[in-house]
Amino acid sequence: MIILASQPGGKVMTLRPGRPVNVELEAPDLYARLDPNNMQGRRIDDADRQQVFLNHFGTGLDESLSNAGRLHGWRLQNLFEAMVVSLGRVKLIKTEDSGSYFFDDETGDVKLPDFRIVTHDNQSLLVEVKNIAPGQKVRTQRLGREYLDAQLRYAEWTNSRLMWAHYWSALNLWSLVDAAKLGPTGNTVELTLETAMKMSEMRVLGDKLVATTPPLVMSLVADESKPRRTRETDKDKRFAQFTVGKVEFRCGSQPINGGIEQQIAFFLILYGRWQKEPMGTFDSEEKPERIDWVCTPQEQVPGQEFQMVGYLCELYSMLYNVATLGDEGSVQTLWHEPDPGFLAKLIPPDYWDEQHDLPLWLFEMHPS
Repeated sequence: MIILASQPGGKVMTLRPGRPVNVELEAPDLYARLDPNNMQGRRIDDADRQQVFLNHFGTGLDESLSNAGRLHGWRLQNLFEAMVVSLGRVKLIKTEDSGSYFFDDETGDVKLPDFRIVTHDNQSLLVEVKNIAPGQKVRTQRLGREYLDAQLRYAEWTNSRLMWAHYWSALNLWSLVDAAKLGPTGNTVELTLETAMKMSEMRVLGDKLVATTPPLVMSLVADESKPRRTRETDKDKRFAQFTVGKVEFRCGSQPINGGIEQQIAFFLILYGRWQKEPMGTFDSEEKPERIDWVCTPQEQVPGQEFQMVGYLCELYSMLYNVATLGDEGSVQTLWHEPDPGFLAKLIPPDYWDEQHDLPLWLFEMHPS
């Protein structure tokens, strides 16, 4: 059974970039590694030699940009990194599988996972990030045993714990599973969605499940001193045009007046899993007075005061997807700059020290 433990708060780690990206420092390394055959016999600053490198680089970039699967893979790795930084509960996260490395192959191959993480309690984790395509949302994931063994060997040599992070994109959910606990089936290891959720240790990265009382409502109230009009569309819908005079929030029947509560409510409404339904209010002249965005869970637990809005990682993934994906899920950009500790600071550790208009519950999910 998955244990629910209420754990509000927790220390927010102060994260900052360890080394800013500098094209003057990165370019020579790429030049050295990608210069075809090192163009022996030519000076390193030879114009023709540089042009051959640029053509070689451009060809590789074109091939990658035309490979949708590769783009989604790169974007997902960047999403994972930005999400961990925004959760603000680790001391260090760095890309592990970049640059050259040499190893003793007497006992077998080694493979480097995507990231190295040092948690707030000094656990050393190596994390391999995997994307589960929307069409595979309930399909058992089969992973190569040799590949897993090669990563476990690297984890053993570096005194780290190997974790595999899966993004179940159709459900917008993350799981983080200790790879040593994956059971072999012949030449593969298998992981189902159900097992991944039961074994998930996303909590070690600072993830929590957020709940509140439905419905959450955001109201755009018209400025009645400005022009307001309504017209019918060809799809039996009304198009309301007005200037927003103020924005109001409500949780259940309770108005939300505090600034911090409004910020939290706005974030939950935008990126939470609850369904959103716009409802318009019009005066006797059919002029718009307000538009209410009413958010309610698709399924509610009967007799329970609170309902789950989503995991912090789930909310952030939705934000990142909005920022980086275009129409029909196409990749528009590979990177969206994270705000370190944003998710940890969104709901302050001392939130429960006083009464608030927005009731909140935070839960940590422990593996069974």
